[in-house]
Amino acid sequence: MTIDWIAFATVVVVTLVAAAILVTLFSVGLRLNDGVQRWRRPVAVAIFVVWGALVLFGIWLIVPAMHPGF
Repeated sequence: MTIDWIAFATVVVVTLVAAAILVTLFSVGLRLNDGVQRWRRPVAVAIFVVWGALVLFGIWLIVPAMHPGF
């Protein structure tokens, strides 16, 4: 049995980047939701919607039963 180290490194890098993006989006959404200006709440909600869509896409990628043609 051999390990494809390039594929392993690719998975590690993509996982770290995706985690950093998700944490950043969530924290920016929280930060924007804490203001008094009227524009901040809709922007925070939009960021949370994007965050939720990315989380659902990640779950879709992990669960093979959700893929069409399974």
